[in-house]
Amino acid sequence: MLAEKAVPHSEVPNAPGPGWRLGVLYGPAVYGVSAAAVALPDAAQHLRASGPALAWILTAYAVGIGVGAVTAGRITDLWGSRPVLLIAVTLLTTGALACAVAPNLAAVVTGRILLAVGSGAVKASALTMAAHLPAPQRPAALARFGACLVRQPPFEMSLVGPGRRGAATA
Repeated sequence: MLAEKAVPHSEVPNAPGPGWRLGVLYGPAVYGVSAAAVALPDAAQHLRASGPALAWILTAYAVGIGVGAVTAGRITDLWGSRPVLLIAVTLLTTGALACAVAPNLAAVVTGRILLAVGSGAVKASALTMAAHLPAPQRPAALARFGACLVRQPPFEMSLVGPGRRGAATA
């Protein structure tokens, strides 16, 4: 049923490793809700929007990420992981850029929906690609994948605090 086959051990390169590449894509997708929640006070001022209206910024992401993950899972079964991952990264990037230049709340919510659908699809595709690795390579790839999540800025900041960020990334 799946469109991809496991790659023979002799054909999988050791470096930089699929776990690193997938983790780097997956990491930013994880922090979509928490990063926006921190920015809500500034968004309220910039967009001249009230608290209830701003809730749509978070709600759009929560709904979009679920839709993106479920839809990408099914499409990955039909097309394979790579094309779905490329589409997902394009949606994620387009949504992020739309949010960055949005002049009003409606544009931000639209950008957040694109960002979230892309994020959900990245998560589904990245984990599917990791699952298709040969069994002996899967634990190392998933460990690298997890290590990338720990190295994402929001997680580092929670561990070391804003004043020590330079030491954590050096």
